[in-house]
Amino acid sequence: MRRTALRGLIAALVIGVLVLAVTATAGAVAPQLWYLDGAFHPDVSEYGVMEKTWGAQGGWVTIPGESCEIWLAENAAFCDVTFPGGAWVVELKIDQFEIGPPDPGSMYDWEVYLGGWDTDTSTWYDIPTSTETYLTHDQGYNVIIIELQTGSATIYQGDYLALMVCNNDTDAHMVSTNGESSLRSPHLDPGYPMPEIATVALLGLGIVGLGGYMGLRRARSSE
Repeated sequence: MRRTALRGLIAALVIGVLVLAVTATAGAVAPQLWYLDGAFHPDVSEYGVMEKTWGAQGGWVTIPGESCEIWLAENAAFCDVTFPGGAWVVELKIDQFEIGPPDPGSMYDWEVYLGGWDTDTSTWYDIPTSTETYLTHDQGYNVIIIELQTGSATIYQGDYLALMVCNNDTDAHMVSTNGESSLRSPHLDPGYPMPEIATVALLGLGIVGLGGYMGLRRARSSE
């Protein structure tokens, strides 16, 4: 009887862990949105910061002609985070005093690059993508750039998800950092900077351990 009860308990715990894993996988796969801020990053002061919380952003950032600016996610990766292929969406509201519909050629003034920032070597590494660019008009204009990630890419533990925005025009342009410019991750985002499945899996293992311990105690007390 005691062995039968233990086997039943173990089976129930295994089923519970499987349910947790499936739930975690479903919950972790979702896009995230980072808003570009005009403030410097608290840990890497030469670059800008992009934040998940809307409303804390302010100002405009001027990008000189034929120059680039880099924004880093507010938090470093807590562990290696691998993004499967998918569409990243970069929306830039630019040029506060633009009047009238934008010149279609303006789309070629902008390029963006996605990658990671290695904090040990202070170097950039790419997330490989191909690009599609669109223009919309809204009191000035927005550039919407779709970066199609062509394969899996990993932001390594301690590194930052990074966005590089390049102005290819010879004239300077401004990028709004009042919560109007953003980076959206793919639908299969595992949950940067900490994959949610890892957190729930740890919780599941803890439950298994606790349940096993309680089961053993009860079995011993019944002897």
